[in-house]
Amino acid sequence: MNMRKRILSICLVFVVALGITGCVDSEKQDRLLQFINEDLAEEWKMETEANNLYTQVLEDDSQHDDELYEALVNTIIPNYEKMIAGASDIDLGEFTEFSELKSLIIQYWSKKKEAFSVLATAAEQHDESITQEVNTIFEEADTIYDKYDKELNQLGKEYDVTFDD
Repeated sequence: MNMRKRILSICLVFVVALGITGCVDSEKQDRLLQFINEDLAEEWKMETEANNLYTQVLEDDSQHDDELYEALVNTIIPNYEKMIAGASDIDLGEFTEFSELKSLIIQYWSKKKEAFSVLATAAEQHDESITQEVNTIFEEADTIYDKYDKELNQLGKEYDVTFDD
């Protein structure tokens, strides 16, 4: 009889521990989704706005360096500065497992801001020789984004969260 109580106690502890673990994973799922979909929502919108403007200016053959410069200094670079500040201000609290993800998105946006800043200097000075430097910085940003994407997918698998592309 004593052995039966021990087995039942062990089973009960196991079931409770499993239930608690499920709650923690649920909280982590919720926090990860909140981080991506809510905490960074405004930043994603600003990035889309900046990238759309940049693409529009580049595709418009009638645009010149002056228009590119104006778009960069008035909208694109300020957007990236706000995105970096906004992401930096996010408090993940006890969910430190998402710190690397936050760090990578900040690094990515910082690198893109750097590229746009160099591009603004090139446009202001009408210096096309800086193009290779800008392309290199954009490639570095893409490498950081690939790390971010890999980390996001890894966390998604770990916490059973699916992200839309």
